[in-house]
Amino acid sequence: MGAFNFAYNASMAVFVLYAREVLKVPTAAYGVLLAAGALGGVVMGWQARPLTRSLSYCQMMAVAHVAQGIAWIGIAAGANVWATAILFVIAGAGGSLSSVALGSARQALTPDALLGRVVSATRLFALGAAGIGALTGGVVAAGFGLTAAFALSASVLAAGALLTWPYRPQ
Repeated sequence: MGAFNFAYNASMAVFVLYAREVLKVPTAAYGVLLAAGALGGVVMGWQARPLTRSLSYCQMMAVAHVAQGIAWIGIAAGANVWATAILFVIAGAGGSLSSVALGSARQALTPDALLGRVVSATRLFALGAAGIGALTGGVVAAGFGLTAAFALSASVLAAGALLTWPYRPQ
């Protein structure tokens, strides 16, 4: 979850600039793009249960990494507002799937007596990675351009997916 949050926030920290400067979207359209991500999250929320039967928790997390990575690379490569909206639906679905995977794994694998501590540690790493990701995304964008932050995110997500997929601790 740390890699996922790092990557998401590295891109989202600069996405508003990308939307205004590259996509040339008006302020209201920016909100619509973000809503497209929420739509993807809602749809995946309805569809996540069948995936939990056929994939391990780690594999679901790897799929979430791949979905978000594809979205960020597509957004960087496309510079098209309609394609970006569709890719935000995919990114939102990945975000929802990662929440289901992490929450399900935590509930299934953690003894009741340790659940509070595990939730606290998970939040520490997830939220800490988010802040570090946002900072890193801004620094990378300032030094190498807005799309470089998206490429960084996609690279982190690809590495996370590759490292996560082989494990099947269910």
